[in-house]
Amino acid sequence: MKNAVYWIALQSALGYGCRQVSQIIETFENVEELFDKNLIRSKVNFLSDKQFKSLKSADLKKAQAIVDYCDKKDIEIITLDDEKYPVILRRIINPPCVLYVRGTFPNFDDEVGIGMVGTRNCSMNGMIAASTLAYRMAQAGAIIISGGANGIDTKCSQGALFAKKPSVIIRPCGLDYNYLNDLKDIRKQVERCGAVISEIQPLGKVDRNAFQIRNRLISALSLGLAVVEAPLKSGTMITVAYALEYGKDIFALPGDISNENYAGSNKLLQEGATPIYTPADVLGEYLSAFPHRLNLNNAGIPINEDDIYMRLQRKYSKPAKVSPQKPKKEKSFVKKVKEKFEKTQEVKVKQKLAELPFEADEITKSVYNSFGNYPITTDEIIDKTGFDASDVMIALTDLEINAVIKQLPGGRFELK
Repeated sequence: MKNAVYWIALQSALGYGCRQVSQIIETFENVEELFDKNLIRSKVNFLSDKQFKSLKSADLKKAQAIVDYCDKKDIEIITLDDEKYPVILRRIINPPCVLYVRGTFPNFDDEVGIGMVGTRNCSMNGMIAASTLAYRMAQAGAIIISGGANGIDTKCSQGALFAKKPSVIIRPCGLDYNYLNDLKDIRKQVERCGAVISEIQPLGKVDRNAFQIRNRLISALSLGLAVVEAPLKSGTMITVAYALEYGKDIFALPGDISNENYAGSNKLLQEGATPIYTPADVLGEYLSAFPHRLNLNNAGIPINEDDIYMRLQRKYSKPAKVSPQKPKKEKSFVKKVKEKFEKTQEVKVKQKLAELPFEADEITKSVYNSFGNYPITTDEIIDKTGFDASDVMIALTDLEINAVIKQLPGGRFELK
């Protein structure tokens, strides 16, 4: 973690994903020079006035506190001055000043990193394809890189874990921020044989830009991006946009043309993405460059003919607890009417009390106002509000973190 205090202070001053980082590297031999009290405006004329002011008021003590926190919490800090910092990541215009890591950080420059992305509200076909594809590609020697969310991301992580191979999760928040706590066990397993990585400081929360920060890292660290199941307007398509900007290979799984969940995937195929029928369709692109990393012996099995998903389900599915059934008593008419009345009143009270307990932007408020007495899906919220899927997902995350709503099976949400 060479010069960690200065890089963290710079990260805090300029913000995550700052596009001036490349110019800073070209202009200064040492990041410490930026914190010289005598630094003049003309030396950093590529920074805005706001950025320069923020840089001049940077707090090195706060940066040191983050270093101390990471030491205590077993978080590795990798800066742009470290040899471990991937060359593949330095090549983008806005490389992260700092990476925070738990687990074993891969040598991305000598690995076949494959980003795998898709929707949280995925179909059964999507889950089967994601876990099968991740398993076979990890088994063949690839490093699976995913975003650590529900749906496709989780199935990709499970597939790589089932293959007992290293994989990577990129978080859209700090490593110690309480987000998607129900997936904590999977992250712990990934840490033991791979790495969980974030550009965001350890306790940094999920905000409106967090998913773009994460999606940019997934694209930058990957040689190719495999799109499993993606609607036309989704965070997945943002990741694809970054991958195209960085010159990465795009692969997509063909899907039912009548299913909106595959509209984005099918559009990519129409525009020239490589279709995925077997894991070899992805990894075959890199075999000549990485013969020492890849073994495609089992990578030619068509995804729809593989039985990996059923084997994986037996490992990860928890059997439901069955309680002894008690004989049902027939309810009286009066009791039925009373219960129905109490249930109606409960809904009304919930609506009256469900006011936002935190400062929210207009998009989050509009998403909140789209809720009624009954569970609602992400697609229904998008239709009601007219917002992009990525904005709706961020708003739902804010509402869920602040205990205003809760997620139900099948990608539905309701007021708490």
